[in-house]
Amino acid sequence: SGSMPYAQFHYPFENKEEFDSIFPAQFIAEGLDQTRGWFYTLSILGTILFDRPPFENVVVNGLILAEDGKKMSKRLKNYPDPMTVMDLHGADALRLYMINSPVIRGEELKFSEEGVKEIVRRVFLKWWNAYSFFDSYASIDNYTGDINKKPDSSNILDRWIISRTQSLLLSIEKEMEDYHLYNVVPAVLQFIEELTNTYIRLNRSRFWDEGVTEDKTQAFDTLYYVLATLSKVMAPFAPFLSEHIFKLLCPEKESVHLEVFPKGDSALTNDDLEKGVALMEEVILLGRQIREQEKVKIKIPLKKLQIAHRDGEYLKTLQPIESYIYSELNVKEISYREDESSFVNVQCKANGRKVGKRAGKRMKELMTAVQALSFEQLQSLDKGETLTLLGDIDITIDDVNIQRQPIESEGKVTASPMIIVSLDTSIDKEQELEGLAREVVSRIQNFRKQSGLQLDDRIELEIAAEGDINEAISLHSNYISEQTLAKKLELTSTPNGSFTSELDIEGHKVNLSLSKI
Repeated sequence: SGSMPYAQFHYPFENKEEFDSIFPAQFIAEGLDQTRGWFYTLSILGTILFDRPPFENVVVNGLILAEDGKKMSKRLKNYPDPMTVMDLHGADALRLYMINSPVIRGEELKFSEEGVKEIVRRVFLKWWNAYSFFDSYASIDNYTGDINKKPDSSNILDRWIISRTQSLLLSIEKEMEDYHLYNVVPAVLQFIEELTNTYIRLNRSRFWDEGVTEDKTQAFDTLYYVLATLSKVMAPFAPFLSEHIFKLLCPEKESVHLEVFPKGDSALTNDDLEKGVALMEEVILLGRQIREQEKVKIKIPLKKLQIAHRDGEYLKTLQPIESYIYSELNVKEISYREDESSFVNVQCKANGRKVGKRAGKRMKELMTAVQALSFEQLQSLDKGETLTLLGDIDITIDDVNIQRQPIESEGKVTASPMIIVSLDTSIDKEQELEGLAREVVSRIQNFRKQSGLQLDDRIELEIAAEGDINEAISLHSNYISEQTLAKKLELTSTPNGSFTSELDIEGHKVNLSLSKI
């Protein structure tokens, strides 16, 4: 094995120029069990002949074990048939499961078919659903994308997803150059989650607009660009689905695998916007947690949300996108607070892994000093400043772990290392009626699907309801019509449209009919 680089060229007896052009190899890849038989032998012979190893980088994979931790054995049959796994879940899913596992970091992997299923659920279904969403509305509006066009949009979420795409590309380029494959796939998985669960979810209404507007075109251009770029990015990792989606997006192209791998453009990135959306997602997550704990349905609007952090500049990144927080958490008012102490007790601890070497025997003393940091000092760390403790130990925000424990306040409080939110969960009759109107919308939307209507079909609605439901529909008829694409909404005792249904909403009987216009 050690003579392989030379023997394959019959070097030094011939092919000297060809050998010199590829020696040393940029990288070598083998399993951990080849440390002695392969890496070591190559290094020894290369050192003897050329005073250096014949490779610049080493990519080492760990060993794959059965799910019970034992060595895979044909005799024991303690592993699933690989062909069966690929037939059931696809070769892409198996490939990505392996690439995203500890085995790529030289560690052991206990192979589990459930892990392959999880990749299908978390990655491929979401990725495919993102394409399907685009295709459904592109077909309605006869939209055709241009693979050579970079989108130019005034919409803030368009600019965000374009920035995130560029940041992903720049990150992949750096990590792959450093042979850190294990850092690439998690970043791609996070991007797919953000594309589906943030960008598309918060932008759906833009694709519902009647007719082709400038804003809708910008949304189409942006989503097309991101999906096409994602197909190129994923091509080395999931070659089959990448090819399929790319060909659907770009039928004039021969193959995604003949495209140039995309490079990131730092001029299109916006760090503040990316931080703001990440913070927005955290606020929405925490707000939903409070609703779940207090058993308050998301359809019921709440009066006030307070967002607290000691750094006012940090809070400012939320303000350009706060409209999405209003919508996602269904609140009437949002306020920003810098007085964290009104909502939480802040505890700060030293990160031993980060500062242990610098502190040495004084680690215990440093931990005490970090715990005693004042509110003003924590603000300094948040602003990127460096503090000097014990006379000569410099620390930054990365050297500490900050914990926030909620205290009694005017609303229900929850916190994370990133942010604090306080939500007023009190509910009056007006809020209950608005919540019922939202529930009516949800039921009508489901009924539209059951009736076989297309996404852009306009309808006429006739509804018979009593009590609070009737009052809710009367008060919020414009909202219900807008959300369900109803050109006419009539409250009547005898609905007789083309499609009829009897519903139970919060214990109230509702008769509903709709007709396609």
